[in-house]
Amino acid sequence: MSAAAADFFLAGQLPPAGKSTPARGTPLYEYLYLRQGESIGPGITTAIKFRDWMALSDRDLAANTANELGALEEKLSQRGVAPLGLVLAGKGGDITSNHQVLALSIDRGERGASIRIYDPNYPGDDAVTIEWRREGPHTLERQGEPVGAPIRGFFLVPYEPRTPPTGTSRN
Repeated sequence: MSAAAADFFLAGQLPPAGKSTPARGTPLYEYLYLRQGESIGPGITTAIKFRDWMALSDRDLAANTANELGALEEKLSQRGVAPLGLVLAGKGGDITSNHQVLALSIDRGERGASIRIYDPNYPGDDAVTIEWRREGPHTLERQGEPVGAPIRGFFLVPYEPRTPPTGTSRN
């Protein structure tokens, strides 16, 4: 869903309104199905990276994530959006417990970074952020309150824009 949100943003289109699932066989359904499948990365590289990062210690994962901040800033300056993979699960955990979001902006400071995101779990909510603190804990926050599982780390997800369907509706 994050890749589709990025596609609509970069195309200058508003996504279709409504919360219902589009009807199977419609252009919007087929497009979303394709983008969801592509979210595991070419050659399942994103899934493999999730698996590898889940196996890291919290210290090593924090160091890897800190190294991603510069690349995130660069992608945001180039495109205005950047898909992120959030590592929530630990070693031996369920890879599907991790999550993908769309970074919209980043504000770095001495203590860490605040990253404004679009989270498909909170559609239409512009007050969702990742609060990345050098000393932890790292949290997903909605209107300043922590929500969901603690974030162990994050990385940029490979992304190639696609043109979203135009004139789409949910039915």
